[in-house]
Amino acid sequence: MQIINKTSSNNQYDPVHHFDFSFADRDDIVLWIGASCGDSNQERVKDKLNICIDLEQPNSWYPDSAISRALNREKMFDKILAISEATTNTRNTQLGVQRYIYTFFPFSAKYIPTDFTKEYDIFYSGHVNPDYPLHKHIMIPVLQKFEKTHKVFVVSGRNRKHTIYANIGEIDYPTKLNLNAKSKISITYDHHYPGASRWSNKVPSINGKFGEWRKGKMGEWCSPQHKARTVEAFFTKSLALVYRDPFNIIENFCTPDKHFIYYDSKEDLQEKCEHILQNYEDPYYQNIINNAYEHAIENFTTEAFYNRYIKGL
Repeated sequence: MQIINKTSSNNQYDPVHHFDFSFADRDDIVLWIGASCGDSNQERVKDKLNICIDLEQPNSWYPDSAISRALNREKMFDKILAISEATTNTRNTQLGVQRYIYTFFPFSAKYIPTDFTKEYDIFYSGHVNPDYPLHKHIMIPVLQKFEKTHKVFVVSGRNRKHTIYANIGEIDYPTKLNLNAKSKISITYDHHYPGASRWSNKVPSINGKFGEWRKGKMGEWCSPQHKARTVEAFFTKSLALVYRDPFNIIENFCTPDKHFIYYDSKEDLQEKCEHILQNYEDPYYQNIINNAYEHAIENFTTEAFYNRYIKGL
């Protein structure tokens, strides 16, 4: 299977640079990967099935340039594999054809760590936006509290000091995963926040046309989107604490209290972190960690992704 990578970021911390499909046996398929897929200067490969993995949805429906690219993808590709259930359902209805296929976020098995010895307490990877209510009112206060007394990693992957902590700066993907594997708890969530106020203000005009947005507990707009950090927690045997949002799409693939634990507020997250760290060896928590790891190996690798969504097309 031919791979065409159109990833716009050069950040090697990003999992999109590390998808392994070398085992794929469909020579008649071209798999396009990256946020730049669908640019007006691109052409589909002739006499092949052109498939796009779109890991940005619903983040493609705010700037006009991104919307134009996303609409062009719908014309250019035979299938678009998207990590947003709402975008998949909405766009398929709008188009009148099953152009989109809703998927989980894949993980390459060759990057599964081998050392799960826990040296650190809490891990978070990804952007931290102080304007985002989940970050501002829940995650940041809890991370800052535990940072004073515990070993906490907040890894942004950017070549700069983190806005909250003096962090490690830029790291590569295997290093990030190894840090995750040495951490007892991973804090995560599976939805997208529009971010800048100009995009939040645009939501009413695009809601129902390009996806579905709902108001969260703190009045913020959000839309479902699977995150790499959730499956990375599973594969690194770090106990995943997942924010309970208006969609909870993680339940399409996983079971609460079997593969992960929900948190609902700052107080709830703080209390759960404290209890887990004090009782980490409790069979209840260890069973969740091991269940998630085995479940991920069976269901969330790039090979499972290929077999489930691509091979039979």
